[in-house]
Amino acid sequence: MTRLTTRHIILISTSSLCLVLGFSIYFFFQRHVLFLDFLGISPQGALHIHNGLLNSFVVNHLADAAWCSSLYLLTIVLYDLDHLRFSGKVVIFLLPFGTEAAQGFGWISGTFDWYDMLTYGITLLFFSIIPSLNAFKMKNLKPHLTAIAVSVVFILMVLACASPKYTYKAPPPAPCKHHAALDFSPILVQINLDASYNMKDISGARTSFPEIFMDDLKSVNYSYKLADGVTPNLIFYITVTNDGYNHYGANVTVNGLGEGYLFNFSIPQQYVTPDKLSHDIASRANEFVTRGWHTGNCP
Repeated sequence: MTRLTTRHIILISTSSLCLVLGFSIYFFFQRHVLFLDFLGISPQGALHIHNGLLNSFVVNHLADAAWCSSLYLLTIVLYDLDHLRFSGKVVIFLLPFGTEAAQGFGWISGTFDWYDMLTYGITLLFFSIIPSLNAFKMKNLKPHLTAIAVSVVFILMVLACASPKYTYKAPPPAPCKHHAALDFSPILVQINLDASYNMKDISGARTSFPEIFMDDLKSVNYSYKLADGVTPNLIFYITVTNDGYNHYGANVTVNGLGEGYLFNFSIPQQYVTPDKLSHDIASRANEFVTRGWHTGNCP
């Protein structure tokens, strides 16, 4: 029996850590996969990194790199211990690329991604593996069986990370509900600001925007007043949007009156100044407040 060297123990330990890292990424950031669904882990509660580029890398590619590294490290150990032929080693090293291509052809569940291919390629280069393919000769069955077993396990891992297919059932239509205009005064308002993109100074905007927005509300209807230490009648959730070319818009949801959701609307991304955007949000919201609105399945 071949004795494990210190190098082999380090490689196996690192491979195990890579597996744990890959699992942790799915557990904390990407819970909508089959093996977590099988374990009864709810997809709710996944973490999100505010930086969009970093979040995309962690969620979509880091786990692939970790599991690919784990596979390569274990393969190196098996090859060193003569449990794999060179041809089997090459097959396993190319396996991540093959599973990604199979997703592209629709042979297995999943979504083909060129960035995943790039991730595997970088991982392969990191391990300095640029093999020349030798002829496949069946001189010893055992090394080939080892390669097949490792390949099957890896393919099962790929399949387990596919998103489960749920049958969507549309909820029954909500009954139509008409809401009369608000004719009392003052109308107490709370304002919450967010952004669908990486706003440069979101904290500063959350401090300054409520005052600007309240001035705009009062300019269209003097009944509005900022709720300060009391329960608001209307709670504005304003999410500023950006088309990537510094044209701004907003998605607005209004809750309150002890009923929860009241109404919502969107402002198109065609504004270049926040002052004009704030004023038009206030004017649009005031139309609902002064004319009344309805929710649910109304004719």
